[in-house]
Amino acid sequence: MNGPALEIDSLTLALAGEDGSPLFPVRSLSMRIAPGELHALVGESGSGKSLTCRAILRLGPNGMRVRAGSIRVGGVDVSALSGRRLHRFRGGRVGVIFQEPGAHLSPSIRVGRQIVEALRIHTGCSRTEARHKAETIAERVGLTPARSILRRYPHELSGGMAQRVAIAAAIICSPELLVADEPTTALDATVQKSVLELIDELRHDLGLAVLLVSHDLAVVERYADSVTVLYAGSVAEQASSEEIFTRPRHPYTQALLRARPQLGDIAPVDTPPLIIPGSPPALNAIPGGCPFHTRCPAAEELCRTVVPDLVERGGDTGDARVACHVATRVAGVAHDA
Repeated sequence: MNGPALEIDSLTLALAGEDGSPLFPVRSLSMRIAPGELHALVGESGSGKSLTCRAILRLGPNGMRVRAGSIRVGGVDVSALSGRRLHRFRGGRVGVIFQEPGAHLSPSIRVGRQIVEALRIHTGCSRTEARHKAETIAERVGLTPARSILRRYPHELSGGMAQRVAIAAAIICSPELLVADEPTTALDATVQKSVLELIDELRHDLGLAVLLVSHDLAVVERYADSVTVLYAGSVAEQASSEEIFTRPRHPYTQALLRARPQLGDIAPVDTPPLIIPGSPPALNAIPGGCPFHTRCPAAEELCRTVVPDLVERGGDTGDARVACHVATRVAGVAHDA
């Protein structure tokens, strides 16, 4: 593939509020992910991360629609798909890993059969060919001995094994894009690491583009090539992972980094927790101007009245952008503190 695996241009999603008026959980979102790139979406709960993933997959929730913009996977306009083409798109061109893999596996069907049938639906290959490929993929993702494990039912698998089954099912049709929505949330730390290492290995080996949703900034720093920081449905900042973690420009990005646990540090007993004051706004109460201004220590009058454009970060290399009227000045203050 010569172009991006995923292109999202000026995407705005709409939902109907309780009174029937439209709510916009994602607004003017743009991003591109190249083959082999791992791009992370970060932000607090309700920032629009999971809804962005669902929009890519055309999976709802009910009533959600694209108000503006477009989503293209491998050059294919997702909004133009319907019926059989949409069904083949999910799992064919886009693989997906959810938070709780067990909830997306049929409890009464052996896991091997579930992988085999998915492959046959998308490729039309014979059952024998599908079984052989399922065993090959199972071995590839660390499910050994593959033949024995594929004969098990979901309840006979550990959480880590179930997630590896989900990964096998997600990549068996050689998709261009893998959407991983909090793929390790329900796993213990050791299993989390092994699953993330597997995803990282697969995207390098297969040239697979990965969109990773994660609340764990240590995970994002370790694995992501690039990052989009969402706040209240809008992009606060986009940059390479290195830029985000070493030179964050947006006050919200800086606040997220300050709030993460500092492993190995021993703080005084009376040290207050590093938290971001206030709460993200409800969808029906997004403030005017910059949506973060009600929680931002550097906000000025312009921030309260004018929505900041997402502009290139001066002095950075690559596709790095920030939506903040005072980003440069605030970044300097933050790094001197």
